[in-house]
Amino acid sequence: LDAVGVDYHVTVGDLYFEQTAILSVDCLHGITLRDYQLDAARQLLNARRGIAKMATNAGKTEIIAALIHATLPEGMQLVIVSSVDLMHQAQERLQKRLQINVGLIGDGVRDVQEVTVAIINSLANISSLPDIITPAAIYIDECHHGAATRYLEIMSKLSGRFRYGFSGTQLNGDILHDLQLISITGPVVYELANADLIAAGYSAQPSVTLHTIDNDWQEVDFQTAYANLIVHNVHRNGYIAQLARQHTDAVVLIIVSRIEHGKILQRLIPNSVFVNGSHSSEYRIIVLDDMRKYPGVYIATNIFDEGVDVPAISVLIMAAGGKSRRAVLQRIGRGLRVKEDGSGLIVHDFIDDTNDYLLDHSEERLDVYIEEGFETTVEATNSQSV
Repeated sequence: LDAVGVDYHVTVGDLYFEQTAILSVDCLHGITLRDYQLDAARQLLNARRGIAKMATNAGKTEIIAALIHATLPEGMQLVIVSSVDLMHQAQERLQKRLQINVGLIGDGVRDVQEVTVAIINSLANISSLPDIITPAAIYIDECHHGAATRYLEIMSKLSGRFRYGFSGTQLNGDILHDLQLISITGPVVYELANADLIAAGYSAQPSVTLHTIDNDWQEVDFQTAYANLIVHNVHRNGYIAQLARQHTDAVVLIIVSRIEHGKILQRLIPNSVFVNGSHSSEYRIIVLDDMRKYPGVYIATNIFDEGVDVPAISVLIMAAGGKSRRAVLQRIGRGLRVKEDGSGLIVHDFIDDTNDYLLDHSEERLDVYIEEGFETTVEATNSQSV
């Protein structure tokens, strides 16, 4: 434009600044926004596009609700999630906070309202959904998935003057991944870490114990090691069952990676409940509701890794192993809310020092706990302790 002599003016960030006045600590039904939630909503609204990098238990759905409250006069609002469980949870929470009907797209439902929650995979054939192509605002929950091809394709076909992403671990250091994500949401606008929430008293300090597992070394490939030394490890599984039985009056969540592993542990732990991706969404909702009400031992695959709100969890047993920092923090985050008695989350994990791959993964999880400032100890076990 300079080259051809055209006069122009660039406005950055504050075009809709006056709308931040709509936001207040009591703008939502049934809650008072925390100071950082109000601050995050105002900064995001002022930026119009951007990412909120916020640790689990920060209350991202409440921030989304506050933003919807401010931007709803501009037009339709589209909230994009990655799973059926998150869709139903988001609908319930948004309806409660905004006191309006919230539509759904996914799990066999197509009900478009002023505010609609959609599973990303249900938007694949976006041309068949002309009534949602031009939303005023788009909110991407767990936006670290946003660099995936399906997100990029769908977001390129949507408008949305306001575009926001929410995640605890949204950027991964890969330049292409990060730039692709930023291209559909904008850059990081607001950050809040676990340590900030713990220092402010909103999250409890978790206590992490890593138990060493006494087995013979196996120099085998990862898949064989995982099957032999985690899924079918009699000593390890027996110790997990023993740990679960020590907390009979609490809500205990055991995370596994494979359905076969979950079934083995369910047989070892009487009256335990196992839920996985093969179960219907209705059954998973029932189990989640039970976890919020009743103590017991619940076993789950990674369907509960992201975003699912189960504040009653007191004990988390990381039976799955693995090395993903994101998965570790998502799983820990399920139980970081301060309990009524003031207690924090008890976490049991394992040092699987019986194979190169498993040992490397254990050490990476240990590094995450230490870097996050969690109280962390390592305890030796032996086959006679089960």
